[in-house]
Amino acid sequence: MTDQIEIESNIQATAPRSVIDFVLLAIAVIVLAADQASKAWVVANIPINTTFEIIPPLREIFVLTYISNSGAAFGMFPQLGLLFTFIALAVSLVIVFYHRSIPAEQWIVRLSLGLQLGGALGNLIDRLRFGYVVDKLYVRWFPVFNIADRGE
Repeated sequence: MTDQIEIESNIQATAPRSVIDFVLLAIAVIVLAADQASKAWVVANIPINTTFEIIPPLREIFVLTYISNSGAAFGMFPQLGLLFTFIALAVSLVIVFYHRSIPAEQWIVRLSLGLQLGGALGNLIDRLRFGYVVDKLYVRWFPVFNIADRGE
């Protein structure tokens, strides 16, 4: 009887874990898919270093601007692009392994890690495909960025 109770409690403990793992993956995939789909549209429809008014009445506030960014956030340290490729890979691996050590009730931390993982993978894919990150969202008082940057 005691063995049966142990088995049941082990099953109950592992089932939520797989759901928790799935949530991290699902959030990361949603961010990654949105990031890559929007970047694919920009690359196909907007010439590099050009602006597109997606919502004309808001053109003084928000436009799409396709730029290449070989550096870190906001184009800092462009000569270190290869280093940032390895950093994105390392961050992704750390998140994948670290998230399992976070208690199940800390869902905000898990949500944040899912967003960061999706963002890191989105920019990593860009660096491997193009040698730079595709930045495109331009709010006039802020440097050009992308969906992956908001995930990170």
